[in-house]
Amino acid sequence: MDEATVGWKKARWDHIQSNLSPFLAQCGYQESDIYWVPISGLTGANIVEKVSDSICSWYSGPTLLEILDNMPIEPRNAEAPLRIPILDKMKDSNRTVVFGKVEQGTVRLGDRLAVAPHNSPCQVLTITNDKQQSVEYGRPGDNVMLKISYLDEEQVFKGDVLCPRDQLMPVS
Repeated sequence: MDEATVGWKKARWDHIQSNLSPFLAQCGYQESDIYWVPISGLTGANIVEKVSDSICSWYSGPTLLEILDNMPIEPRNAEAPLRIPILDKMKDSNRTVVFGKVEQGTVRLGDRLAVAPHNSPCQVLTITNDKQQSVEYGRPGDNVMLKISYLDEEQVFKGDVLCPRDQLMPVS
């Protein structure tokens, strides 16, 4: 919006909205799913702090961060099948260690898991939380470090997902 030829003009803003709205609707978004905020990535205007009325008097809505802060958080289900996307990995005393966030389900010591999409079996030997404390389980939302057996570090990749062997993650 702060580009020299645009200069925070409402006409340009209306043009952007009218051209993007049909595309977003075609992608499946409802009007209630969409928030429109004029921002400047270069100056940060309307990202954290509201832009001055002298620059953009036609917009009186919230900043981008205010919108994000007020969005509802979807509940995480501790009873659902376990899903832990692997964010990183390393080798520790001949064992593979993986890092991830428990997105749903609960991981416990001794759990017999598989690494999707190739469904290689593994078992949880240790669980360490984000405070570097050994714990017996990890719940949805917890960042965990898992030492696992039966897999070499070369068999695990960032983006793979840990899931129970008897409730494998669907792969398309």
